Amino acid sequence: MTVTDQQTLKQQEADALKVKGNEQLKLNNFEKAIDFYTKAIEIQPNAIYYSNRAQANIKLENYGLAINDANASIKLNKDYLKAYYRRAVAYSAILEYKKSLNDANLVLARAPKDKGCLSLKKELVKILNQLKFEKAIEMEDDKSHFKIDDVMESYSDLDVGYKGPELKVTKIPAKSKEEQDDLKIEITRDYIDSMIQLFKDGHKIPKAHVMAILYKANQLLMKKWKRLQCVVIPMDNSLMC
Repeated sequence: MTVTDQQTLKQQEADALKVKGNEQLKLNNFEKAIDFYTKAIEIQPNAIYYSNRAQANIKLENYGLAINDANASIKLNKDYLKAYYRRAVAYSAILEYKKSLNDANLVLARAPKDKGCLSLKKELVKILNQLKFEKAIEMEDDKSHFKIDDVMESYSDLDVGYKGPELKVTKIPAKSKEEQDDLKIEITRDYIDSMIQLFKDGHKIPKAHVMAILYKANQLLMKKWKRLQCVVIPMDNSLMC
C-alpha cells in the first residue's frame, strides 16, 4: 500500500467519524458529537472537524473551548468562514462584543447575504450602542449637577420669592453601606399642569427643579439600559459540513 493510499484511507475514516458526529449534533447529542469530531481530528486534523466541534461546544455553552476550536480551524484554513462565524457567536456569549463584531464583519465582507451573520451583527451593533450610551450617562453622572447633595443644596438656595408650582424632593439615606442615598421626587398632576402654564406665561421653573428632574431621569435611564444589556445569539441554521 502506497503512502497516498494510506492517506486516502485515513481521510475516509476521519470523514466517516465526522458524519457520525453530524448525526449526533442533529439529535442534540452534543457530547457524543464532540467525541466523534475529536476522533476524526486525531486521525486527520481538518478545519471542518474543528469548526463542527466548535458548534457542539457552543451548544454546550463551552464558549472558551469553542473559541479554541475556531482558532484551530482558522489556522488550518484561513478562508473557512464558518469558523469565523462560530468564533463570533462564542465571543458574543462571553460579552466580547467588539471581537465578535470584527469576526462578523470579516464574514460579511465575503458573504454579505449570510442571514445568521447579518442577524448577529445587528444585535452586536445594538448592544455596543447601548453600552456607549450607558458610558456617556455614567460620565454625566460624575458631573456635579447629577449629585444628590448638589440637588439638595440647590433647594436650600431656592428663591424665597418663587411662587410657582411646588416640587417636593426628599433625600432618602441609604440603609446600609452597600446601598446609596436616593432622591424621592413627587411629580403630581397639579405640578405638571402648573409647570405647563408657567411656560406658556413665559416663565421658567427653578434650577433646583431642573436638577432634581434630570437626576431622576438619568437614574431611570440607567436602570433601563442595564436591563437591556444582553445579546440574543442567532441560531446557526447551517450546523455542519
